[in-house]
Amino acid sequence: MNPLKALRGQLAKLQRLAQPYFLPVDDTKSWQFLLLVVALLAVVVGSTLLLLTGVLALTGAVIPELRSRFLPGVPEQVAAIWNSPIGPLVMVLLAGGLGCFVAFRGKLRHGRWLPWLLMAVITLLILVVNGINVGISYVARNIENALVGYKAEEFWKIVAIYAFCLVIALPIRAIQSYLIPKLGLLWREWLSGRLLSRYLSNRAYYVLNPNDESIEEIDNPDQRISQDAASFTGTSLSVTVEIISALLTFVSFIIVLWTISDKLALVLLVYSVGGTGLIVFASRKLVNLNYQQLKLEADFRYGL
Repeated sequence: MNPLKALRGQLAKLQRLAQPYFLPVDDTKSWQFLLLVVALLAVVVGSTLLLLTGVLALTGAVIPELRSRFLPGVPEQVAAIWNSPIGPLVMVLLAGGLGCFVAFRGKLRHGRWLPWLLMAVITLLILVVNGINVGISYVARNIENALVGYKAEEFWKIVAIYAFCLVIALPIRAIQSYLIPKLGLLWREWLSGRLLSRYLSNRAYYVLNPNDESIEEIDNPDQRISQDAASFTGTSLSVTVEIISALLTFVSFIIVLWTISDKLALVLLVYSVGGTGLIVFASRKLVNLNYQQLKLEADFRYGL
């Protein structure tokens, strides 16, 4: 089979399973779902910039010593963003993203706004954690420089900044580790109910024969509903979060490396892209092997 055709077929199956929970698929085009995903990212990025600006303004007004000690250089970078075309552009994208959700508010009724809200919060937390990770990379460099230069006072000041970053990052990680399974549980509950209603309607369970080996598309429906629904929702969310986090980390540290050495950044860029492509090429059969393993285990259990 043509790889592109196979990919389109898998994406169509994924859309039928994933999209209806976030947006009704019957009267919705696929581009509308993708538009809302892009709008969600725009809202999160704009909200992150506004949140960071508000925190800096609040700390500068209430505890200026705290901001100058634990956030060195951050107010200047945020001010540079607002003074450049990037700041107004982010605000325009934020307004456009909110406008998209307002335009689709009729399809987000009956609790369908909840998964979008949870995804927005999770993405926001990922952005914050990646920003903290970038800051920690500079802090670690400054710690080594202070140790090499025997600067005790500067060393303890940098260690305090490092501890401050960890204190902020740990509860964010805890909240993120709670919200992702929570969203997966809500999605699994909806998907299991949808599959059960279709399985029990019109006596479909009599038509489906798990022992018929000629049927390749449907086998072991009880196992698919009880286990695969949980695996699908949990794995889909984990992979999505990991992809977003990896892309943000990749872009963030490429920018950091570019400020140090553009040649080094290009070499590492080529290395990472090439290594990722090699891994994908070498492990492309693992998905089918995992599917066959689950199918055979379900057949064995049914046979018993």
